[in-house]
Amino acid sequence: YAVNTAVPSISRFYVSKQGTLSLLGSITFNSPTGLRPFDARLSRDTRYLYVVDAGLGAISTFSVKVGSLTELGSSPTLLPSGVTPFGLATN
Repeated sequence: YAVNTAVPSISRFYVSKQGTLSLLGSITFNSPTGLRPFDARLSRDTRYLYVVDAGLGAISTFSVKVGSLTELGSSPTLLPSGVTPFGLATN
């Protein structure tokens, strides 16, 4: 997955055994206005993709199924007032 900050969207890629990338497609955010997404991490079980939204001080969450992404209806989740996230770690 690659975050496209300016659009904002997320591009999905397939990596072959030889390391060649193939674009599978892109998905836009449900409510993209003002997001500025730029960092993403998969959950340990690879069922969710979390994306930092610095423009709103929020985290967007996508479910992952066989490489396809679907943004959760509760997304984005706002962080406490005054928080400006610039990175993301998952456990």
